[in-house]
Amino acid sequence: MSTKTIAGITVPDTPVVTAAQALARDHMDDWSYNHVVRSWLLGFAIAEQMPPFAERDQELHAVAAILHDLGWVEKDMFMSSDKCFEVDGANAAKAFVERQPNLAEWDQHRKQLLWDAIALHTHLPVAMHKQPEVSATCFGILADFVGPAGIPGGTLSDSAWKTIIHDFPRQGFKSGVIETMCGLCKNKPETTYNTFVSEFGDEMVDGYTSKGQRVFDIIQNTIDAD
Repeated sequence: MSTKTIAGITVPDTPVVTAAQALARDHMDDWSYNHVVRSWLLGFAIAEQMPPFAERDQELHAVAAILHDLGWVEKDMFMSSDKCFEVDGANAAKAFVERQPNLAEWDQHRKQLLWDAIALHTHLPVAMHKQPEVSATCFGILADFVGPAGIPGGTLSDSAWKTIIHDFPRQGFKSGVIETMCGLCKNKPETTYNTFVSEFGDEMVDGYTSKGQRVFDIIQNTIDAD
């Protein structure tokens, strides 16, 4: 497989990865595009230091990281009215690979791994016990929020972090994420209950409340046996 170097990180250089980058660039603002690229590169930097990830499908990891947030692109066709943004992103990525000329390389197993890597990217306690492609994708995305200190085992070096964020700056990231999460709470609140997104709604969106919709509330209201 052909490779190239971006921000000091060696990554796959294949038609489907290039196409995924183009799709993300066409549909995402600068701050969100930089986030998904950083997540890709950080995930590869971490994976280089973790032997269990050595044999992962690197092309799949790349595509999953690059496309993982298509589901929060409100202005485009990827966002549904009734699914959480992680599932929207997973569905969009699966549809993307199914449109590629090399579709034969994407059997059902690879497509399912791609779907899982995106659908579970906000669920680290589950993703870390899944296949290496799923775990590595999740770790890279997490790293963009917590930095080297938040990644276990010192697997993300300060030098790799600094190079990546220099080449793909973080300007607008925090405010963009907050605005996006609040938008999800405003526009399709039923998809945010019992997810981390609901915390933004409860704290920052007028008229939004997850109370009554939480697992805690559901269990509290469960009818006991006679």
